[in-house]
Amino acid sequence: MGINRKRVGELDQAIGHYTNAIKIDPTNDICLYNAGLCYNIKSDYVNGIEMLESSIAKNKGNIYVYLALGDALERQKEIKRAIMIYRELMGLGVTVHGLKEKLQYLENLHEENFKREYHES
Repeated sequence: MGINRKRVGELDQAIGHYTNAIKIDPTNDICLYNAGLCYNIKSDYVNGIEMLESSIAKNKGNIYVYLALGDALERQKEIKRAIMIYRELMGLGVTVHGLKEKLQYLENLHEENFKREYHES
């Protein structure tokens, strides 16, 4: 089930507003984060990842950016990068319910994929 046209139009409009705000203040990590979320909702993970990475570069303290970025990377099948982001988040010393389990799952998945690729070559 995808998102409806009205919602896509609203997301595009929101992205436009965030983009304008970012042009005015390129250091605004909240606008970068919100634009990244909008892109993720539209399944435009390439742009979402770019915005979220930029947000983290401006402010490493927003745990929600790490979660959104990790999710976008997972959806792009960039498991190794998602693991790195989740490990970085854990390094901030915050408690996020289910993060340890998610990290363990992804590490196991990455290991299985690595073994499969190694045996196929």
